[in-house]
Amino acid sequence: MGEIEKHHQIRIYCSPADLDERWDLAHALDIKHLSVGVIERLRCPLIVDIHDHYWTKFHPFFCPDLPLRFFLQKYRKVKYQRILKRAAAVIAHSKCVLEKIEHPRKFLVHYGIDPEVFKKDESADDREDIILFVGRDYFRKGILTIFRAMPLILKELPIARLVIVGKEFWHSRMLAKLLSVNLPVEFTDGLTRDQLIKYYRKTRILVLPSKVEAFGISIIEAMAAGTPVVASKVGGIPEIITNGENGLLFKRGDFRELAQMVGLSLKDEKIRKRLIENGLKIVKDNFTIKGMIEEINRVYSKVVNR
Repeated sequence: MGEIEKHHQIRIYCSPADLDERWDLAHALDIKHLSVGVIERLRCPLIVDIHDHYWTKFHPFFCPDLPLRFFLQKYRKVKYQRILKRAAAVIAHSKCVLEKIEHPRKFLVHYGIDPEVFKKDESADDREDIILFVGRDYFRKGILTIFRAMPLILKELPIARLVIVGKEFWHSRMLAKLLSVNLPVEFTDGLTRDQLIKYYRKTRILVLPSKVEAFGISIIEAMAAGTPVVASKVGGIPEIITNGENGLLFKRGDFRELAQMVGLSLKDEKIRKRLIENGLKIVKDNFTIKGMIEEINRVYSKVVNR
């Protein structure tokens, strides 16, 4: 928000009374939190951010709340389509999501981070034998795949341990803990931003074995911290990772290949160095806050001028 305020006068919507004022533009940062009642009262162009495509069709995978997900997908599809009819433009953050959205004016704006915030002094050799998994929605992000891969990984790296970082609903967390019994797994939630960054800096590898994934912000955060990434070849992930160059990709659900990739990234120093260097480069070239703000400003100009 701070960077945007350098270019525009920003007001945050707080109450229905705000809708009576004159606005040049309204930007909803996440369609999930947008009310149909609010947009029907808007008297200015509306730009909507859409962060994923999971609502466009039902994606079945093992999880404790699959029936609920089925009905939520149906509800969200109806709601979001109604909102999109009112929107002057749509912003998506990956080509994968952009292609799934039906709208005449849609724009790709890459996520941006500040690489310097995540930067690690690599002269300090304090990396721990941690395999890091970051994010909520464990089962969509493929937590079972990494659980199945862990026994194979431990044969090659007996002291490795898996750290799961991210808040999760109690039922999913409980089931995940039951399924990881007898594995060296640590569940951590409630971390501050600084604490999460410290995990990125001290871990040896990040895994994102998603069943469905729109983008994967944890990927670019790990790369910025100089941490190699192994991820499934789904959704928007291949838009970030070129296999063997700045990360390693494996076939969705293939826990044997995942274990092989993890071992490769940890044991082969030549490959590890290449992944780290190229990972840092792609973040600095394509996923910075400055670049994101420039792309958003271009969208604003096109919508307002129209």
